[in-house]
Amino acid sequence: MKTRSRLVFVLVFLVVAGFLAYMIFSGQLASADDRKPLEGYLAPDFSLPDASGKRVSLSDFEGKPVFLNFWASWCGPCQDEMPELVAAEKRFGNKVQFVGINLTTEERYNGAAEQFLQHYQVPYLNLFDKKGKAKKAYQIIGIPTSFLLDENGQIVYKHQGEITLEQLEKAMEKLNEKNQAASDQPA
Repeated sequence: MKTRSRLVFVLVFLVVAGFLAYMIFSGQLASADDRKPLEGYLAPDFSLPDASGKRVSLSDFEGKPVFLNFWASWCGPCQDEMPELVAAEKRFGNKVQFVGINLTTEERYNGAAEQFLQHYQVPYLNLFDKKGKAKKAYQIIGIPTSFLLDENGQIVYKHQGEITLEQLEKAMEKLNEKNQAASDQPA
């Protein structure tokens, strides 16, 4: 009987140890200060090419709030929201850096993203996720998906699906409230 209980103990121990090892090495067991694509966490950094091939990193915008929008040209909701985003950039572009991230690996043909940007006359910076690394880092499971980051890179708002100008206005209010609360704190 002792042998059987030892065997059960060893098996349970190995299963638990294996599970913990998996969680640690897969990055799912992380500390609270890690970068995660969730409100309240620091946004994952990335380095992606723009239309000219110049690499741009999220950290390049340190000190300025950033609005990130993940999209693809064939996506109906992405098409529907783009005029709203163009209007939002005209309204808030002096306060927030707008950055589009095209999921290039999901485009149906070369040049589709560029045609999309020209069609909607998108004035703000767009980057091209040619290897799907930003998509993975931000855990994008549907598009469009948008994030509003404060000047420290912390995510203050996340929205999956088509976003309207009204929703963006509310997100900007949330950012302003956060900044106001921070400025009211004694130094």
